[in-house]
Amino acid sequence: MWRGAGRGGVRQVVRCGGCQAAYNVPPADERSLAAHYSAEYFSDFYGGDRQMATVRQQPFLGAAEEHLAGRAGRLLDVGCGVGDLCVAAQARGWSAVGMELSPAAAARAAERGVEVVVGEAADLLAPGRPRPPALSRPFDLVVFRDALVHMPRAAAALAGTARLLRPGGWLALRVPNRHQGIFRAARWVAHLVDASGILHLPVQVFHLDRPALATLLERQGLADVQVVGESEEVAATGGRYSRNPGADLAWRLMVRRWQRRGEPEALWGWGRVP
Repeated sequence: MWRGAGRGGVRQVVRCGGCQAAYNVPPADERSLAAHYSAEYFSDFYGGDRQMATVRQQPFLGAAEEHLAGRAGRLLDVGCGVGDLCVAAQARGWSAVGMELSPAAAARAAERGVEVVVGEAADLLAPGRPRPPALSRPFDLVVFRDALVHMPRAAAALAGTARLLRPGGWLALRVPNRHQGIFRAARWVAHLVDASGILHLPVQVFHLDRPALATLLERQGLADVQVVGESEEVAATGGRYSRNPGADLAWRLMVRRWQRRGEPEALWGWGRVP
């Protein structure tokens, strides 16, 4: 599907014929992921006033409450970053807990009043391991927002968090859409320069489309699986493609040029515990 050469050597993205997910060759390891999500990373991309970022969580929380028959509940945000979703959820009456790999991001979230469990989800939720007190009671909703695709042990993390849900609870996954413009643009640019960073390689471990996301949820034994698109520009989320403003603008224009009609930037997958 994609092949490029850069400072890290030759990297490829190949597709599984069974589940239809695309994944990196060679894969990332957890040490390189921890190094990438450093204090500097969160300062560069998530620093400053987070008020607008918190406001932007409202549409998702409204959808979550519809899945829970119009009420707030107990929420776990896996890969919570600096705590935007948890802060917004608490303001709406949710009981919210975060889980985060980066100690720097977790500390920032804690400063904002969020209870955060620090560590890798696959380790924290391994079978037979005592759960931290914050995870001792079941949740109504477990959320992965652009987090699962960055986990080398995603299957273990997903299975572990699904066990935290009460019967009737929901799992919600937000993932970049593999058919979005940035992926198509990177395939073309790879003929000229190293485009692996634009696809967040190697730290984005795998790449999903609608069928692959639905399959992932169904394999967890979840019911009422649904996948919906989220048409959202990167500029509207406060995110950036690059630390360099000129490079960031160039990539925005290129992504718009290559955006496939009818394909959203991101996908939300929902599944309910029977």
